Amino acid sequence: MNYIIISDLHVGGGTNLDIFHAQSPLADFLKSTGDEPLTLIVNGDFIDFLAVEPYGVFSRQAAQRKIEHIIGAPENKVLWEGFRAFLAANTANRVDILLGNHDLEIIFEEVQEAMRGVMAAEGEGERIQFITERVSHQKVKVGGVYVHVEHGFQYDPYNWYDQDELVKATIFGSSGENFEIPVGSRLVYETLNKLTPQHPFIPLIKPETAVFYILLALAPKEAAKQLGGVGDLLGGKFFNRVKMRLRSQQFAVPVPVDMTAGRAALEPQLTNLFLDKDMDLETVKAVEEYVGEGRGQQPGRAISFNVFSSAARKAKLYLLRKGLKGLKEERDTFFDTNANDDFNPALERILDLNARVAILGHSHGRKLTELTAPDNSGRKLLYLNTGTWADLLDFDLNQLQDDDALEAWLDDLDNRRFKPSLYFTFARLTELPGGRGARVSLEEWREGKAHPVGEAQEVMV
Repeated sequence: MNYIIISDLHVGGGTNLDIFHAQSPLADFLKSTGDEPLTLIVNGDFIDFLAVEPYGVFSRQAAQRKIEHIIGAPENKVLWEGFRAFLAANTANRVDILLGNHDLEIIFEEVQEAMRGVMAAEGEGERIQFITERVSHQKVKVGGVYVHVEHGFQYDPYNWYDQDELVKATIFGSSGENFEIPVGSRLVYETLNKLTPQHPFIPLIKPETAVFYILLALAPKEAAKQLGGVGDLLGGKFFNRVKMRLRSQQFAVPVPVDMTAGRAALEPQLTNLFLDKDMDLETVKAVEEYVGEGRGQQPGRAISFNVFSSAARKAKLYLLRKGLKGLKEERDTFFDTNANDDFNPALERILDLNARVAILGHSHGRKLTELTAPDNSGRKLLYLNTGTWADLLDFDLNQLQDDDALEAWLDDLDNRRFKPSLYFTFARLTELPGGRGARVSLEEWREGKAHPVGEAQEVMV
């Protein structure tokens, strides 16, 4: 069996929170795959339940309301037609769907049946399988080569959740209401969903480190309130730790962060994010006051420079520049297909599972690179990240060198004077003749055709 793997579609409900507008291109792609037997794997974040009301509620009942809204959105009609055409092309074709961090609700049987109802013709719904009992796909073997497929949320402390607890909370018709959704999901519900209608650029900025600072700069009270409820993050104790590390000059040595530790990883990670060689105690004090007070801002509204003291303006500019610095440091590697990303520690663990190929998503950054085992054994792992079919935002960082340019940039973003970047990428796995291995390629769908992204690799048994 050959495979196509996509991820991070973020199909929404036709609202101003949607970041997916590629229904027609994706449908055209699905119809173009030919009549040879093929399994399509949607590797997480297929549906964006976080962008559909009721916000902040995880339950079986809410999930049913949300999926009905998403299925019925006129914008998505052509997409469901594309999936039906894919399944109709060959009776051996299958669609396997894994969970991400934006579509936990797919674990509910009612959601699965609703999706089968629009994605498959009558009597063909059994060819759509939902893999919800584990975080990775266990059955991908191409030409004798084991391919590890998982979304990647479990390596992100903001979006990590306990898969076993999710299963326990939803099994045997349980409502799911006792399940604790990830910190990142709560931030989306309680802060980003309020800000995005006025500031539509926020969910399009990658890497997400920059969003953290820009969000604090635009809406400090809302961001601090949301994160402050988790282990006293961004509260007085947090800033005291920052000051202590500054005074002892320990900020040059970041505290190690266990990316699989869930919420326990947030405290050292946030401290590492805040500190750099340019920070001083005066700036810390200004940021602490700015984040703690918010100056009575209204929900969903940005804060204007001219209503603040010089100290508050200093704090806001610091946060914005910190975000831009993060973008400058990470942007090139994010958009560079061959550059390493934050998944390297995870890939080393996957390599120990004897996988020869690892395919992840989650980051929205397409990748095709090779990892060599650090133990000098010579073992290698081919890593692909399938990127996203949702909108991204790219811009020229060199134009943001002074305060006036920075303010003008924010004004352009807030007034929708920007054009999203679109990179529709997917992985293709093809069995080599004689079952002697797999041909692995990262490809981009544009102008109605598939185009290679880098050189395809042959992984031999």
